[in-house]
Amino acid sequence: MALPKRDYFYLKEVADKLEITEFDLQDYISQGLLRACVYLTANEIRSRDSELYNLDGALFRNEGYFYLHPDSCREIFASGFMNERRFYIKYSDECFTVPDRKPAIIVREKSLMISELDLKCFIGLYEVNSEEEKTSNRPGRPSAMTEVLAEYERRLKNGETYKTHEAFALNNWAQLNIKDKPVPGANTIRGWLSEPKDKPANAA
Repeated sequence: MALPKRDYFYLKEVADKLEITEFDLQDYISQGLLRACVYLTANEIRSRDSELYNLDGALFRNEGYFYLHPDSCREIFASGFMNERRFYIKYSDECFTVPDRKPAIIVREKSLMISELDLKCFIGLYEVNSEEEKTSNRPGRPSAMTEVLAEYERRLKNGETYKTHEAFALNNWAQLNIKDKPVPGANTIRGWLSEPKDKPANAA
């Protein structure tokens, strides 16, 4: 039986995967080029839930991974830890804060992680000539770009998009749902989303 697939990696593992130093990785995170997250337990959240609300007023009680602001990460890298009060949800700027009268949550450098999706996005942004692009954009039959853009418009109407990450989500969607056409790579999709063009009748 295959081992379970991991969705999050520690910073040392990410640096090794990217073949860069941990100092390089810290710089990218501090600049907001790669988003770091931390796992909060249900107990950490429940102990502060009397005033732990998101921007819509909804009360958070679920444990899971939450993003940190780049400025907070910079402080953590400088001192090894931080008493944090701001935690961001998923890929948006929606966040919740721990009120001043409640104890802050201690976040240590060793607890920071990077999601696999964020890592793929980073690689896609800065390694344009990746192997994925070489294999997914071969000339030949018309690609599935028309269907991909239609799915993107559907997600826009439903408020489901999250910028760069959407290209990778759409690439995964296309691979699962379109079997009769070559699926465009995530970088190609991102190019269409970033610089809107006329809809392709049969995009190559």
